[in-house]
Amino acid sequence: MRRLLTEIVEKAGVSGLPKSDLDNARELLKNNEFGLCLDVVVTQVYEHEILIEFGFYELLKEAAAIIGIPCEEIDFIRKLVRAD
Repeated sequence: MRRLLTEIVEKAGVSGLPKSDLDNARELLKNNEFGLCLDVVVTQVYEHEILIEFGFYELLKEAAAIIGIPCEEIDFIRKLVRAD
């Protein structure tokens, strides 16, 4: 789980998530707050309207499923997937 969330946080940074949000996510990850880490990334990517790759969206869904969050709860971010 840690490896998957680390990859998600890094991809969020490459996509343009601000450093302060990345720092928050990393701190939560460091403290094994996996659900909160994912929530910060998803919420802040959405709030900042950062366009994401479909593969990144798939990673978010995978992490949500592992944590036990219904995919429907993060599906709102799908509208930010780039139409490449």
